[in-house]
Amino acid sequence: SSSPSSSSSSSPSSSPSSSPSRLSRFSRSEGRALIQQGAPSIAAGGGHGAPSDDLTIKLVFSTSGAVLENNNVFRLNLTTNAYDPVALQINIMQHGFGYRYKEIYAALVVLGMYILIITEIVDRMISAVLGSFMILTILALIDERPSLEVIVSWIDYNTLALLFGMMIIVGIFSTTGFFEWIAIKAYDASKGKVWLLVVILGCFTLGASGILDNVTTMLLLTPIIVRLCKVGNIDPIPVLITTVMLSNVGGNFTAVGDPSVVIIVSNKDVAKAGIGFAEVFFFMAPGTVFISVVTFVFFKFYYKNEFNIVPKLASPQTLQQQREIEIWTKTARRMAGGIPEERQVAEMLQGFIVNLKNQVDAANLEASNEEFDPDRTYRGLPGMAELRAQCKITDRRLFVMCVSVLSLVVGLFFVENFLSEWVHLPLPWVAIIGSLMLMVLADIHDMEGLLHKVEWSTLIFFGSLFVLMEGVDRLGLIDYIGEEIALIILTVEPENRLVVAIIVLVWVSAIVSAIIDSIPYTAAMIPIVVKLAQNPAVGLGMKPLVFSLAFGTGLGGNGTMIGATANLVMAGLAEQNGYKISFVRFAKAGIPVMFVTVAVANVYLLIIFAGFGLGLE
Repeated sequence: SSSPSSSSSSSPSSSPSSSPSRLSRFSRSEGRALIQQGAPSIAAGGGHGAPSDDLTIKLVFSTSGAVLENNNVFRLNLTTNAYDPVALQINIMQHGFGYRYKEIYAALVVLGMYILIITEIVDRMISAVLGSFMILTILALIDERPSLEVIVSWIDYNTLALLFGMMIIVGIFSTTGFFEWIAIKAYDASKGKVWLLVVILGCFTLGASGILDNVTTMLLLTPIIVRLCKVGNIDPIPVLITTVMLSNVGGNFTAVGDPSVVIIVSNKDVAKAGIGFAEVFFFMAPGTVFISVVTFVFFKFYYKNEFNIVPKLASPQTLQQQREIEIWTKTARRMAGGIPEERQVAEMLQGFIVNLKNQVDAANLEASNEEFDPDRTYRGLPGMAELRAQCKITDRRLFVMCVSVLSLVVGLFFVENFLSEWVHLPLPWVAIIGSLMLMVLADIHDMEGLLHKVEWSTLIFFGSLFVLMEGVDRLGLIDYIGEEIALIILTVEPENRLVVAIIVLVWVSAIVSAIIDSIPYTAAMIPIVVKLAQNPAVGLGMKPLVFSLAFGTGLGGNGTMIGATANLVMAGLAEQNGYKISFVRFAKAGIPVMFVTVAVANVYLLIIFAGFGLGLE
């Protein structure tokens, strides 16, 4: 550590040469020097006499066995402009076995987790826990073992608190009968046509994801979609997959809809370049409209057998049996891990559940064999009057309380997004305070029953995933990917650099975001993008690079189930309601959607930046 008055610089190796003033093609060594220029630096920045804390820096470099055998000398040169003596403490630590292959180890751990999730050998929560444990083991083996306090700090408690609070609110709301009532209203609006229903839900999702964020949108919509599909006797999984992917697309409308875009516009160098809410909307909203239309068209054909039908409404008796199945399944799941007597009861319940499912399947089969006139008005469908009488608000007092609290929460979400300079109300605090208000107003006494409505496995999965991805970042895999992207851009001819930069950034960002979480990747890429944009020798503006990164990370989340937080929230809530969406089934729809939408975004970016030259000044 050095004294606060020092403005030292360290040079364990030769410093990179200064950048040329004209546009030029860089070699890989020149490009790597440009990327790493200025790091590491230990300048205190306070000037002479400016008080600050001690400064610590870690320099990492590797040597081969031949270098050590030849007794080479390593020198550390430090300079300071301080008039007072500067204290310096140097600790030398040799890294553990295999340090130079740490990026490969990180990639293997991520690959192993994917294999476990795809094959469903264990639950995805267990897969994430095992992956995080393996990452911590590798860090320990290379002498980078973090303390427990550091590991706990890697968990994004803001996300977990937001999810927990909204799950409590939605759990209480579900007891009022609102979801069944709104399901009938949505069925009326679509006139019984599945595709029209999907379009209505999709348009609402696109707007809500841009105003709020895609995670909150799916927390609110998933229970409604499940109830709606039960009432309409529709398979909810295609509707849920379509909706969540439109939610990820809609997050690109504004600067607050997707976490990756929030990280980008929050960077001070990006803000200095004039990229804020208005710029994001101006450049990304038109492209998002085109992408949304293409997404609708894709699912119109991909799910043509599921969407191009006129379903028969489920009978009131069938709906009641489905509710019983849902209730008894949750009860059996809670008792399965208890004492022997409880496990016995759980086994008996499983038999009862199987019997109920067989009755529901038989009723659906019988209904499918009946003659059905698709031209008949949906209001005249058999059982419609009974369903309207059954699917209504059951507790109006609690319903008013839930609507009031939820409206307040959503309103504060909106205020935080657009008036954050004057009012600072973090979303997690809003969700937690809203859930506490609703528990007090609703006079909740059965806390155990309420907590069972929280999807704990999803929260644990997220916590483990945060640890895993931070460990992957610490092992250098994300930085390695970012540097390779920058090297590809720098080593092409200047006249082709803009086109190559847009293509590489969009596609690599999309693929990486589908495989690992987009948040650490975006955080690692922002400094590289800023450095490329600010260097006059590179000749690239800030806006093409920033919006290419934003579109890539935003659309790449549709590729796999763990590519976006909203995907996991939707899958967890769907499973809680008895509909398990496998990793493979999601990817079968998600991967082609990702490639199609990223291709549209790529063409759009090339047209506005390489074609019309917008934002290059």
